[in-house]
Amino acid sequence: MPLEAIKTQIKEFEKVQSKYREYGANDTEPDGVFQSLIDKAVHGKAPSVPRTGSGWDLYASSMDCTEAAQALHDAALVVVQNIEATPIRDLELVKEYLRGVCWRIY
Repeated sequence: MPLEAIKTQIKEFEKVQSKYREYGANDTEPDGVFQSLIDKAVHGKAPSVPRTGSGWDLYASSMDCTEAAQALHDAALVVVQNIEATPIRDLELVKEYLRGVCWRIY
């Protein structure tokens, strides 16, 4: 079921955030970027997943965040692609769940 896969992938993204917390990956800004990507994917707006520390709003001005940004990119891309590939019959259930995940937006 698509929803279960998306839930698992979001948990994987959160693990990446925790792993790179010293780069600011657990902060409000990168979480907001992720939630915005999810919202765009759900609404068919083809999000562009950031590849840089500044794109994720990490501590890029004070340290090299290349590895953290790439890890966030890779984890977020999997979530976005799976949301985009969700069959129409499952989309409402996925949207309902993601409204809770994207609490900064809804």
